[in-house]
Amino acid sequence: MDKAIVWVISVLAALFLGYVSGYVRRKAENRAMKEDIDALTRSAEEINAAIADRSWDRQRHWEMKRDAILAMQQSHGLASEALM
Repeated sequence: MDKAIVWVISVLAALFLGYVSGYVRRKAENRAMKEDIDALTRSAEEINAAIADRSWDRQRHWEMKRDAILAMQQSHGLASEALM
């Protein structure tokens, strides 16, 4: 009788430990995947910010060129009028 109880307890313990082991392994995989996704998300956000900064810089550079050309044309017009 005692051997049967020990055997049943051993089988139940093995089943329980197998379940817990699988559960913990799966949770660890999920956590690792979440960390990887978080890292990729941060990288994507940094890349998007860098692209937005470069786009803003190009836009601002174009506006400065435009303003300089307009100012030069106005000065040329004033100089032409003064010479006439």
